[in-house]
Amino acid sequence: MQKEIADLFFPELVGRTVVELGKPPYGIDVRLLLPGRFSDHPWISFAARRHYSRLLHSGIRIFEYQPSFIHAKINLCDDWVSIGSSNLDRWNQHWNLDANQAIYNPKLATEVASLFQEDFAKSVEINLEEWKRRPWLARLRERLSGRLVAWLENIMRARRDRR
Repeated sequence: MQKEIADLFFPELVGRTVVELGKPPYGIDVRLLLPGRFSDHPWISFAARRHYSRLLHSGIRIFEYQPSFIHAKINLCDDWVSIGSSNLDRWNQHWNLDANQAIYNPKLATEVASLFQEDFAKSVEINLEEWKRRPWLARLRERLSGRLVAWLENIMRARRDRR
């Protein structure tokens, strides 16, 4: 089984599920296609990158798209495809009003798989050993951006709970 995900923001919650899929006994081929050097919200990308180590340790392959900003929200699992506006993050689970369409269609899944392959070819695969050697400044950016996202989530949660 192969599972491919293209998403602008990759969350901690979904990340836990994907990590489990990549480990034995499942051993599913999970590939993530995420924004690379171009992003409309760089600090969100930095915050998402703080999860890469755990994902890479679990055998999940991460690709960062290089030519331009990627805004796709597509999931592919065998003959099942989900396409829409929802990011796989807590913001969409709790606050945003986005939607996806899920389709079970082998022909469409084959076409989407072909698009993924084209995009993977235009991407840089993140290697665990290289990831471990990234500069301290990158690590600091990831940590600070992650704290900012957590702080904003706490504010939004408090506002929601006051209603």
